[in-house]
Amino acid sequence: MQKLFSDVKEEAWEQVEVNFAGVDMEIVKKQQENKMRIVLGKAESVADCTAEEAAAWMFDFCSRERTTIDKAEGNPARIELIKANASANEKFFATIKKFPWYAADRAFTNKFIWRR
Repeated sequence: MQKLFSDVKEEAWEQVEVNFAGVDMEIVKKQQENKMRIVLGKAESVADCTAEEAAAWMFDFCSRERTTIDKAEGNPARIELIKANASANEKFFATIKKFPWYAADRAFTNKFIWRR
């Protein structure tokens, strides 16, 4: 995926209207040779909360209970990605969400960064 979108210019990203205050979202579309279109999206938001609230949210996001719920819903994967060069204030997660038979499953990669 990264190889497919590595040549995308910053101007190619289209702003998407989102119904959540403080969330900026953009998408870029790429047509493949086999006429399959791939859409990549990115969103950015700022959470105004205490360090304790952020840690509690991350603990819940990474919990075994949440992973168990995902498996019960039929989602194939939910994993933390460990990167050798990652900073102490960032984490990476990948999730595959199961969609109905007429749509392909979707893969999501999240990068969380904490800063003051």
